[in-house]
Amino acid sequence: ELKYIDVDGSEGFSGDVMITVTYELTEESGLMIDYKAIATKVTPIDLSNHFMFNLAGHVSYHVYITVQQKVDTR
Repeated sequence: ELKYIDVDGSEGFSGDVMITVTYELTEESGLMIDYKAIATKVTPIDLSNHFMFNLAGHVSYHVYITVQQKVDTR
């Protein structure tokens, strides 16, 4: 589990934001990444991951993304 606090006004965004990222290996050899962010003011939040994996030698792989909430930006 990693935690970070982004203070009000940092990089032009309003409010303090407390961010927690938890990494968990599943029994099926999967990787689960859980993001949590709490802001003290209304502010845009877009948390993402940029892992790079060497998949050489693998015949196939699957990526599943499960979200609890999403925002339509259209």
